[in-house]
Amino acid sequence: MTYQNEGSESRAKKLLPWAIAAIVALVGTNVATWVGLSNKKSETTTLTTELKKEEELNVQLEQQYKDAVAQLEEMKGKNTELNTLIDNQKEELTKRKSQIAGMISKKDFNAVKAELAKFKAETDNLLAQVAQLQTEKKALGEQVNVLTTEKTALQTDLTKEKAEKEQVITQKTAVEAEKSRVEAERAVLAKKTEMGSVVKVAQLSIQGFKVRESGKEKERTHAKNIDRLKFCFKAVDNQVVDPGRETFYLRIIDPTGVAIATQSSGGGVLKLSNGKEVQYTTTKEIDFKNQGEDVCAIWDAKGNTNLPKGKYTLEVYNKGYLAGTNAFELK
Repeated sequence: MTYQNEGSESRAKKLLPWAIAAIVALVGTNVATWVGLSNKKSETTTLTTELKKEEELNVQLEQQYKDAVAQLEEMKGKNTELNTLIDNQKEELTKRKSQIAGMISKKDFNAVKAELAKFKAETDNLLAQVAQLQTEKKALGEQVNVLTTEKTALQTDLTKEKAEKEQVITQKTAVEAEKSRVEAERAVLAKKTEMGSVVKVAQLSIQGFKVRESGKEKERTHAKNIDRLKFCFKAVDNQVVDPGRETFYLRIIDPTGVAIATQSSGGGVLKLSNGKEVQYTTTKEIDFKNQGEDVCAIWDAKGNTNLPKGKYTLEVYNKGYLAGTNAFELK
């Protein structure tokens, strides 16, 4: 029994170093494995953290982008110019988002944070500018509406004023036409009245005389012997004419068709009712009493003109109208 125990102890002593070595080796292996696992775990943790950070940044970027786009869409309206501007700004935001997303994928998180902050500031500024532009466009639209309303009102007033003016012109034209008609009728009536007031002459006679130095007259029919012409006529009654002074203008027209008129013997210019002016030889004014007055007028040829032989015409005028005429011949 003692021998066996001693052998066992001897073998145990021999195996102990090997056992210790095996244990040490096993422990070393476990330590290395543990260290490796620890490193792997650290790397995994770091990767997980980065992925989480990347995801958070992408979410933040997406949210900022969506919010900005949504607000821009809400600002759209009926203004085509403003809508086009908003669409262009949305395209710029999309490009900016892609740039920042590229930075996130490169895991430059500090730079990304700064860029997101900048992106937020840019979008806020953009939204503020669009909002201001929208307000200005709205105000401008209201001004345009006001101006359009005023323009419409002005056009209505102008149309009304034009219609009233045309109506006034029409009425004025009608009044002027009526006035012209009345004046024409009045002129005709006045002319008729004037014509009706002409004192006609009848029994018109002409005599030629030779006047001697003593003043005695002797009737002659030869032109070379006549020094004086005597015209007599009857003033015809006219109930339209009131009694009063009446003037008769006598025109002697010689055989050549020329009126004899010398100022020294009472001649002058007479304006007829038609506006024409003619020369007259002499005048005779009477006190017309509407009693068929006999009237005589004398015209002295001696010292005024030499009378040619031939056929003469005598015209008597009253108020510019021919009151009577007769012809006579000097041999």
